[in-house]
Amino acid sequence: MGKAGGIIGKRGDIILPSHVMTQKDNSFMKISNQSITKQNLLDAGCAREIHHGNILTVLGTLMQSQEMLAYYQSFWDVVGLEMEASHYLKAIHTAISTNMLAAGINLSMAYYISDTPLKAGQNLSQQLK
Repeated sequence: MGKAGGIIGKRGDIILPSHVMTQKDNSFMKISNQSITKQNLLDAGCAREIHHGNILTVLGTLMQSQEMLAYYQSFWDVVGLEMEASHYLKAIHTAISTNMLAAGINLSMAYYISDTPLKAGQNLSQQLK
């Protein structure tokens, strides 16, 4: 579980990504999320809204551009952004291809929305309700 900026939803919501996209080269990596599902979260008492879609690993400055955020939301079905996932996934895929990890390993990711850069007043400095 990590934190992500939400392009949709509100602070405190949960994102279950289907793919991780890299801003650097627009590459996609699939996430199976077999062990973290909406039903698992609901069964555990999660009262937050749960969103599905792609998550974007950003280089940092994208968060300041509403035009770029809207582009990734509209054309790539990106629902959130973060800064590390694609780097970890590339290392995991390398480990799988060199038989350091089993090919059938279950990769799961979930994020809570820590801020919503497209909505005024929903940033990290605001109290989460």
